[in-house]
Parts: sequence; C-alpha cells; structure tokens
Amino acid sequence: MSMINACVGEKSQINPDNGIKQYIDAGSVVDVEAVTHAVKGLTYSTDLLSPARALVHRGFWWDMVNAFKADEAGDNLAEKAIMGNLSAQEENMMGIRWITVLDPKLVPQKTAYISADSQYCGDFFTYGEAQLFTKVEDSIWFEMFAHEMYGMSMPFRGCVVRVDFQGTREEWQ
Repeated sequence: MSMINACVGEKSQINPDNGIKQYIDAGSVVDVEAVTHAVKGLTYSTDLLSPARALVHRGFWWDMVNAFKADEAGDNLAEKAIMGNLSAQEENMMGIRWITVLDPKLVPQKTAYISADSQYCGDFFTYGEAQLFTKVEDSIWFEMFAHEMYGMSMPFRGCVVRVDFQGTREEWQ
C-alpha cells in the first residue's frame, strides 16, 4: 500500500505525465454520483486507461448498499448484504471488480483505490512457498502460523488513482 500511495502522490496535485489528479475528494457523501465520478477517474488520463478494479474497506460496502438501488449498477448488493454474504471479498459493480479489505490500516474506510487492468499495474509474485510453523504441546496443535514473502513491481505510476469520500468534490483535471 505504501507503493500505491507513492504512485498516487499528493492530494489535488495533477500528475504532468498523464494530465489528471491521481488523488482527490469525491465529496462527503457516498452516493451514485460520487461513486460514478470516482470510477471514471482513470478515463480522463491522457493514457486512456479504463478502470478494472477497486480496492475498498469492507465498511465502504454498507455505504454502497445504501447508495445504490438493487441491480442499479451491477449485482444486487442489498440482497447479499441481508443474506450475510457481504464478506465474499469480491463483487462486480459498475463494470469493475470491487475487492474489500478488512484492515482499515491498509485502506481507510472512506477511501477507494481504483486501478487499471493488471497488465498496466506490474507484477505480483511470491518468493518461495509458504512455510508453516507449529508448536505442539501434548499432541495437540497449540499454535500455528505461516510465513511467506511477497514481491511487487509497479512500473507505470498512472495505473491507479485514490478517491476519498470526504470533503468537497474535486474534478480529476
């Protein structure tokens, strides 16, 4: 996430390489207009990228369920929320995939990171297989954890934008 935050840069500053702000406020209310404005951010870039996925905190979904009517811009999110399937981690809406994160330290609750297709975002890979460690006591598993090291490259800074849903709505250009 620190690499992604470095890519989006400072809030309200235009990236001269692609002609848009990569970090803006979409307004203080999560509604259809604000989310649509957020999703369209990459399309204003001189690189002509299309949004493919958004990374949001799980708490953001409750705002989305309240903002969108059933089937307005994708699947029926309200039905899934009522049925308890909101923790499915990935949903398609507004033509992109929404991936939810549980940790607000990684993605704040009123924030969305919207990225282009993975071919523009670099590579993600693991170094070696996951190693499992256990502590056995009296033939019962007492403690277990896994260790795995990840690597990531992001050669194209313009592949991601950040939108906060607080403050006054800004334009992308």
